[in-house]
Amino acid sequence: MSIILPTYNRNYIVWKAIQSVLNQTYLNFELIIVDSGNDNTKKIVDQFLDPRIKYIRIKDKLNPSKARNIGIENAQGSYICYIDSDVVYYPEFIGYMLISLLANPKKVITYCAKNKVIVEYNSQDKIIERIEKIDCCTPINIKQLLLMEEYIDTNTIMHKKDILDIIGDWDEKCEKLEDWEFVLRVYKTFPEGFLHVPRVLVDYTQIKGLKSDGVHADSNSSASREYVKRKYYELFQLITPQYNSKLGWLK
Repeated sequence: MSIILPTYNRNYIVWKAIQSVLNQTYLNFELIIVDSGNDNTKKIVDQFLDPRIKYIRIKDKLNPSKARNIGIENAQGSYICYIDSDVVYYPEFIGYMLISLLANPKKVITYCAKNKVIVEYNSQDKIIERIEKIDCCTPINIKQLLLMEEYIDTNTIMHKKDILDIIGDWDEKCEKLEDWEFVLRVYKTFPEGFLHVPRVLVDYTQIKGLKSDGVHADSNSSASREYVKRKYYELFQLITPQYNSKLGWLK
């Protein structure tokens, strides 16, 4: 089992993600940290005296797809999952997801639900809004996925490593929404290969306003959205014309 953690200048929070992996009830794993930042993340990592951690330092800033591909190149496990530096796994995440896949050998990828908390601060460092919701508690629906009404987050998936020999690695041309692109690519080859786990096993907290570091999925992603729509044109034809209009499809 290989867990890949890409990080860029998140030394103030990455320790939480690392600790949540080390707290897993399933113990046979490796954690591959791909650090392309210029802060003191290595000093944080060095405090965890655990031989299961592999630290890779890259001098140049990487987009998430490139960082994950480097992690995959160094992965020894037959199963892969991913954790971002602002995410926390529940202790049973790896064990529960792995057992679920092993019990369903025809499936190649499984995904769970996550608890998402969005906190916004004003200029006086006070919380002005806090939203908490559960994301993705339903089996995959391709139309909702194409419309992004349903979203399978990178941090909620586990997949067989060998599917990458068929579908390829993460698309490094997709600067944002890379998890959307990846899931659509898996679906294109393995439409019946998804296993839904209706259980919350991941916590994700997004900070907006004064305390935000500006690195999150809500950044401008219009170029990546158009890139994905053109790459998977044939999948988007499954959507009716009114849905195409909603997406802003450019014919």
